[in-house]
Amino acid sequence: MDYELSEKEKERKKNFQDFCKREIVPLAEGLAAGQGKGPEILRTLLKKLGEAGHLGLSLPVEIGGQGEGLVLQMAFGEVLAKQSPVAHLAAWTSGIHCGHLLYRFWTGEGKKEILGDLLSGRKIAALARTEPSGGTSLKGMATKVVENQGGLRISGRKAFCVNGPAADLFVVFGALQKPEEPGGEVCALLVPAARGGLEVEVEEEAAGYRGLPVGSVLFRETALDAGSILGGAGLGAEVLQESWEWDALGATVGSIGLIEASLQAAFEYSQERQSGGKPLGAYQEVTFKLAEARAMLDTARLLGQKAAWMKQIQDPEADTLISCAKLYASEAATKCTGYALQILGGKGARRGCPASEWLLAAKSNEIAGGTSEAHRIKIAKRVLDSV
Repeated sequence: MDYELSEKEKERKKNFQDFCKREIVPLAEGLAAGQGKGPEILRTLLKKLGEAGHLGLSLPVEIGGQGEGLVLQMAFGEVLAKQSPVAHLAAWTSGIHCGHLLYRFWTGEGKKEILGDLLSGRKIAALARTEPSGGTSLKGMATKVVENQGGLRISGRKAFCVNGPAADLFVVFGALQKPEEPGGEVCALLVPAARGGLEVEVEEEAAGYRGLPVGSVLFRETALDAGSILGGAGLGAEVLQESWEWDALGATVGSIGLIEASLQAAFEYSQERQSGGKPLGAYQEVTFKLAEARAMLDTARLLGQKAAWMKQIQDPEADTLISCAKLYASEAATKCTGYALQILGGKGARRGCPASEWLLAAKSNEIAGGTSEAHRIKIAKRVLDSV
């Protein structure tokens, strides 16, 4: 498989990079500045990304997408993540992660309209999967879904919902109660934010993602139609697996963007800063860090591209390679952003310099999308099963 972009795709990527610098970075800076307008700014930001075609790049044209491959989606995501980790995470969650879940599994009314709204940025989606008492493992979810008079009712609390305070729609995971299955059967539901019995509380922002609207969602016997379950009853585990894969791919792309941003900043500073009468970049200790960061950037990018391609062709080994890519890229990003902070020295530790934020964001990516430990367990199991 040749992952090299065509000349036309390279031109589109360059145009998207210029667009992000011009249109998205100022909005992301506005999010970071606070001023209580986070949801409003986020809505404007996602509309601009929707108009640029980023949110639906890898989804079919007939539902408002661009019909391109997932490898190109990863390349565009890398550009956005380098410019703004916050914009990348918000966009990936709403248009790409939730968009692909709804495209594949949603069978209810208004599918085309809902997806059209998400991919254009007119509406925002959030994922409600993690619970306050549980992280990567969703066994024994406290959020309960019960059948009630031909419909459904959902009760429980979800935490760390990216886009939550600004969301129009939630993709919610819960346990559908069944007499024959203690603890219930995992299911995913599409829940409008305006539904009665649903409350969103603003949470403290995630480390390294200043200004990103994050919230917890409380469901108090929230009433839903029976058709709200994605894929119908019995497919919850498949929807959950798909969600984990999109989460891991998003963290992979975000990590690659962080590596590239930190490498560029460290290199430029190493050429400008003088020490002992010569540039920092003339010292072997510095050049070794830059060389290692470049090697990790290319390795992470190639792993991510191959994982995306394997998912696109529905290769049965795709989920394992996605775990490999996420594990490597997130840990490499932590190492590379740490190198950048070390090279930048006192400048990197000052308020206003993004280097310290990059390091926090990189570490967050080792946790989000499945912890490094969870991915190691998954990879090891596949290795042992193949022996």
